[in-house]
Amino acid sequence: KIFGEAVVFVSCKRNSNQINEDVKLQLYALQKIALQGPCHGSQPMAFKVSARAKWNAWQKLGDMSREIAMEKYVSLLVKAIPGWNVRRKFC
Repeated sequence: KIFGEAVVFVSCKRNSNQINEDVKLQLYALQKIALQGPCHGSQPMAFKVSARAKWNAWQKLGDMSREIAMEKYVSLLVKAIPGWNVRRKFC
């Protein structure tokens, strides 16, 4: 439940703007592991810079379990925006 709330919180542009790009990339990769599992797709072409960065971040997590990914996602969000989960309105 907390992971789902964290994903909703981060998906809101107002909240997302408070997170630096490196943390956003880590959150993206952790979310992909949590929802889809390890990265098995092929690497995007080099000129697709954003897609390749996301793929690399996801691939780097290897065979991490979905549960660990969810825990790390929430933990990383807490470090990036302390108290995010006590806000009543996410967006």
